[in-house]
Amino acid sequence: MVRDLGRAVVAAYLPIVERRRGLPFGEAERTWQLRRRGRYVEFNLIYDRGTLFGLKTTAGSSRS
Repeated sequence: MVRDLGRAVVAAYLPIVERRRGLPFGEAERTWQLRRRGRYVEFNLIYDRGTLFGLKTTAGSSRS
């Protein structure tokens, strides 16, 4: 099953890479990428219950 899954991911991903390989990638695209990553981190730290629970725990907080 895992091998089939791996093959399916590669088969689905390769056409996307081939289609986008020639597109330009410069400073504007890098800035957009960093902004999107920042929003993802913000969501995980603020809204995701599991992360929020982890931030509120006191385990290991005695470290300096």
